[in-house]
Amino acid sequence: MDQDEIVERYQQPLYKAQTIGNLCSHRASRENSLCGDEITMLIFAENGIIGEARWDGNACCLTSAVADALCERIIGLPLAEAVAVVPFTLVDIDISLNRRSCVTLPSETLREALCPRDC
Repeated sequence: MDQDEIVERYQQPLYKAQTIGNLCSHRASRENSLCGDEITMLIFAENGIIGEARWDGNACCLTSAVADALCERIIGLPLAEAVAVVPFTLVDIDISLNRRSCVTLPSETLREALCPRDC
C-alpha cells in the first residue's frame, strides 16, 4: 500500500466490522501500550482454511490500514500460511522505527488468534 491507499483504507475500511462476530472460530485482541491502539482480529476458518477475516478496534491510520489489508490478504489461505504473512510486505512506504509497532500489531494479533500457544 502506498500513502494514498493507507489513508483510503483508514477512511473506508473494507474489512472492519464484527460481521462474523459469534461465528468466528478464532479471535484475539491486543493493545499497543505505547500509543493506545487496540485491535481485535476475527477469523472464521473451516478445514484449516480461512474463509472470512475481519478486524475491529480503535487504532491509528497505519495500524487500521494494515489490519484491513491483512484481512484481505489472508482470506483463502491455510492457517499456517496466514500466520506467516509478513506485515511489512503489505506496506509500500518507509516505516520509521517508532511506527513499526503500528505495522506489526495486526499480524501479532492474528498470530495470537490462530496460535493461542506458540506455533
